[in-house]
Amino acid sequence: LRELSSMTRSFNANENEESQKQLVSPPLRVSIHIRRADACMANGKLVKEASPLDSSAQQFALRICYATSVYMDALQRLKDIHKRDPTRRIEVFVSSDDASSLMDEIRDQFSDLYKSMTWRIHDVDRERFNYKGFVEGYDHKNHNLLGEAAAADLWLLSNGEVFIGHLGSRFGKVAYLL
Repeated sequence: LRELSSMTRSFNANENEESQKQLVSPPLRVSIHIRRADACMANGKLVKEASPLDSSAQQFALRICYATSVYMDALQRLKDIHKRDPTRRIEVFVSSDDASSLMDEIRDQFSDLYKSMTWRIHDVDRERFNYKGFVEGYDHKNHNLLGEAAAADLWLLSNGEVFIGHLGSRFGKVAYLL
């Protein structure tokens, strides 16, 4: 776990040092859990609209994956709310099955958000997981790594004051509660 927690990587943390010096308020820390991999294999499609909090998708263990744009729309709304305090930057803690390629997608498709925030991920090679079917399955040999990576991702998400994610997953609920 110590090895995994040391693999936190930042994006845009110091790219514009002069503007960072002008920021005097502590950052707004946002945690985002973006489901991919086993959760998305169940139906093979990404939902393009957020589910209301009182929907069955948010309350029960339905394996639903949302398009990255759903999470970025929520992040944009937070950014718009916090425009009133120009001294407060936004720091984003991202947990996903493949955070590195997800960061590439965010950089390429949501460049304004990417450039305006500091992003933190656990930089773990998800190929090491190498499982088929659902992550809870017993037919793979990487249970220790999966458990350690999950604990490290939950630790990362626990840094947030605001949670953006899917409450229909146990992982999302635990991340929200932390």
